[in-house]
Amino acid sequence: MTRHEISFVIDGDLIIVEVDVKGPLGPAVGRFVLDTGAVATTMIPELAALIGYSARDGFKQVKIHTAVGEEEGYLLRVAEFSTLGFALPDFGF
Repeated sequence: MTRHEISFVIDGDLIIVEVDVKGPLGPAVGRFVLDTGAVATTMIPELAALIGYSARDGFKQVKIHTAVGEEEGYLLRVAEFSTLGFALPDFGF
């Protein structure tokens, strides 16, 4: 069995991990909450725009339910999503 050590930050009750995400305009680093029970990964629109994506690139409109309420959003595939020692090409949000 291979063992990996990965750094993360604890912010209150949240585990925060750094994520490398790539799009048409190149890569960027974002801070994401690690939620082992989540059914989807969410990214703020500002990070999507930084790497070259917008609502026009989304393939489906959705309503996202969070701890603070409900927000309109869209599903999107990014060129690559990398964190915790794993790189996932063509990753869907």
